[in-house]
Amino acid sequence: MTIRVAALCFVVAAAPAAEALCTANAGPPVACRIKKPKKVKIRITRDGYGVPHLKARTLYDVGFGMGQAQAQDRLFQMELVRKSATGNLAELFGTDFLSDDIDVRRQFYSQEELEALSSTISCPIQTIVQGFVDGVNAYVAEIYGDTTLARVPHEFFFVPTAIRLS
Repeated sequence: MTIRVAALCFVVAAAPAAEALCTANAGPPVACRIKKPKKVKIRITRDGYGVPHLKARTLYDVGFGMGQAQAQDRLFQMELVRKSATGNLAELFGTDFLSDDIDVRRQFYSQEELEALSSTISCPIQTIVQGFVDGVNAYVAEIYGDTTLARVPHEFFFVPTAIRLS
């Protein structure tokens, strides 16, 4: 009985937050002007366990640092999730995954729907997300800037079609 009461209390307490995140309650698009600094001012340090700790001045910088840190640690996983969510796994692993890609493209959000949903998010969250995207892209540009591909995560070499050569 106490578990049910605790669960009910949790649901009641979380309801306002859930309503804010629920796409069914999405409001009109929010026009945000995201200020991208000329130079991002972040400092990422890692503790003895390799956990990144971030210091930044703005929300954009926080997102940028989070994107860089996550890309440093999980770039291959991020690429697989992206390919899976957009129905493009067959590009990496061949025709065995084609039926899965077709299902994903049929059942999940289109690019237009995702853009419409993301435009309803509050400006501070849009700023962090844009910083995150820019941080990941900056890290990818950095590692691919070296023509020897020495800094590309080793997992990409097991799936050569995932390596971006141009």
